Amino acid sequence: MHVTHIHHLNFIVRDLDDGIQRFAATLGCGVDDFIRDQLSGRNVASARIKLGETWLVLVSPLSDQGIPAEHLRQHGEGFFLLSLGVDDFAQPVNDLKQQGIVMTAEFPRQGLDNWQVWDIDANKTLQIQIQYCKESN
Repeated sequence: MHVTHIHHLNFIVRDLDDGIQRFAATLGCGVDDFIRDQLSGRNVASARIKLGETWLVLVSPLSDQGIPAEHLRQHGEGFFLLSLGVDDFAQPVNDLKQQGIVMTAEFPRQGLDNWQVWDIDANKTLQIQIQYCKESN
């Protein structure tokens, strides 16, 4: 198996501060336990917290442009993306291609921190946004 774990789950929120407060209450942690980031390439602000091996990431669009903003318009707040951890992209992506499943870009892109992410075409994943994620050292 190429996937090693669920790397992160993204939830889209309109207001990042409000989202952090709601999730902190649900998780029983403090708002300061979240790491805040901005991902300019995606035009979003985010906050994340690690739960075991998995990161929970809140994403808030900074404008009405881009995929996260479009998702928020169409679906409202809630689950946005499942990111599967891999040690290497080559074999998992090759296996998908052999099944006729394509990636949304020719190469992975920079995610948060040291995360490289590569999105799978949602037309082949029951319209669920799924990506592979590899952490670089």
